Amino acid sequence: GRYGPEELRGVSPTDIETFAVFAEDALQINDRLSVIMAVRYEELELDRRNFDAAGVQEASGFERNFNWISWRLGSVFKLTDNFVAYAQYSDAKDPVNANIFLVNAGEDFDLTDAEQWEIGLKAIFSEGKAEATLAYYDIERDDVLERIGLDSAGSVGGRESRGIEISATIAANDYWRIGANAAYTDAEFKRSANFVNFAGNTPPNVPEFTANLWSSLRLAEVPIELGAAIRFVDDRFGDNANNITLKSYLLLDAYASWTHKNLRVSARVNNVTDEDYASWADVFYLQQNDPGFLYANQLLLGPPRTYELSFEASF
Repeated sequence: GRYGPEELRGVSPTDIETFAVFAEDALQINDRLSVIMAVRYEELELDRRNFDAAGVQEASGFERNFNWISWRLGSVFKLTDNFVAYAQYSDAKDPVNANIFLVNAGEDFDLTDAEQWEIGLKAIFSEGKAEATLAYYDIERDDVLERIGLDSAGSVGGRESRGIEISATIAANDYWRIGANAAYTDAEFKRSANFVNFAGNTPPNVPEFTANLWSSLRLAEVPIELGAAIRFVDDRFGDNANNITLKSYLLLDAYASWTHKNLRVSARVNNVTDEDYASWADVFYLQQNDPGFLYANQLLLGPPRTYELSFEASF
């Protein structure tokens, strides 16, 4: 088919150099309490140059050095031999694949800050045949960068999210296993010095509820394992203004595996019902409403029904 004109623009070679040193330690206070600590110092040198379609270097290049210290602290407390509580806190900067590499001269943005803390419970039941985890988390990010042009980024302020996760697995018998997990997330933009337009809105591509259910069965008479999984993702917004909604979807996957000595052969069918769904919205591309724009209104559609056959051998 025809997919529009060839894009005529330059290139933006971006060089980075990083240096880091870190230390961590796990300290066993007593038989019931342990503490984990870590600290990290990191430097990043960024050099971004922009060239137009004729190969002429533009004045919008960007060069800057970053350095920061991050740390984390966690603890695990054994309530009983099969029941533990844990807590952790960490702060960090965005990883090196962040939108900082789209920044141009005059956009002297810092790296995105992140803070997270989490508390939870983990338990083992039925003589090790069942496991369960319950967790609450809170994440806050500030100075979040987002693409505002084909090769430039801008700050959209901060985001914060909090939620609850629960998961469990159980071996019903020697052949049958069942597992499930579910999560609730409350996420929103927060006000900051440079961003107030979307404060209180839900960030794009963040579902409020997600859940998974899976099961596997090993046949006693023959070395065959059968399994299936159901995946649910709730409605999500596709844009910062919360004007576009991506509908929820429910997917079914199934597989069968045959094992003989060191050989395993598996056949899998993903999205058995051939569900049509949008798995992701790129905020920058979605807001381009001009039909003449090369990338106008793009969504990422999930794969249709697919078939896989794999062979695995161990030595």
